[in-house]
Amino acid sequence: MVSLPLDPARPQALHEPLRVLAKALARIPLFESSAMNGGLSADALHNSHASWFGVGLSGRRLSQGVPVDILQMVFAQEIVRRSLGLSRSFALIADSNAFAAGHPAAAIAVAKERIEWTLLALARQFRFPLEVLPATALASPRLARVLVDKVPASNPYVAHQVAQMQLMRLAGAGVKIGWAVRGFHNDERRFDHLHDRSFPARLAYIYTRGGRSLSAARPRCSPYVCERRDDRLLLEPGERLGAKLDRFGHDRRHPLVRGYRRLLAHLARAHRQLVGPDRPWAPEERLQFVVDHLR
Repeated sequence: MVSLPLDPARPQALHEPLRVLAKALARIPLFESSAMNGGLSADALHNSHASWFGVGLSGRRLSQGVPVDILQMVFAQEIVRRSLGLSRSFALIADSNAFAAGHPAAAIAVAKERIEWTLLALARQFRFPLEVLPATALASPRLARVLVDKVPASNPYVAHQVAQMQLMRLAGAGVKIGWAVRGFHNDERRFDHLHDRSFPARLAYIYTRGGRSLSAARPRCSPYVCERRDDRLLLEPGERLGAKLDRFGHDRRHPLVRGYRRLLAHLARAHRQLVGPDRPWAPEERLQFVVDHLR
């Protein structure tokens, strides 16, 4: 069972969402429970009508594809939405962050269109009520600038990210799905901690386990940014998941292959429980079915 903090000074009505959520998170191994200690605000859960996750378009360079790993965020969000009875859920595409980081506008448009198409295709396939919106549509440039200026961060990408979190909270979407990796110093917890230092009211933070890579130099990474297509399993028509894993031969004990196959097993379990069909497919087959039916 995932252990979530219960404040005895709070009314019992605020504790119930935490208990319901703890049971839901324990059923499917997508979540990094160790990162959630102190991160779930009972007030934020009680006052929210929507959950959301952000999708970055860039790391050191613009994303070159949409990794299968992003399914962690999609499935986690639906688990949370159903468990808490939330009316809406969103995926926020961080296009303004990429602009602030100085990436070319034309290349940003390509990356944004790719991730938007993929997320909407997944929502149609899974029949999830997922709404996709760009960060540039969140608020007027003037309001966005006011919030960005409140964030004590010299990096413009980080400042825009934290300001967007506040805009989502003000809109009633106070439950944020992020990702965290044990021992990592560059996952979404850095944004979340900075938000709580910059603004008086907190969000509720729920973390998935982060992404996988076939690169020995960087085996753990963001679940939504792909800087090298050969290193990630991708959500796009024509991608053959098994063929990419087989570049290591048939050594299932290779640590990079083993890590990715473990992720695929978790994703397949979530897909079977949330979407179906309940067929005896191997994890790789089930995820290949998802890829092959992107429309």
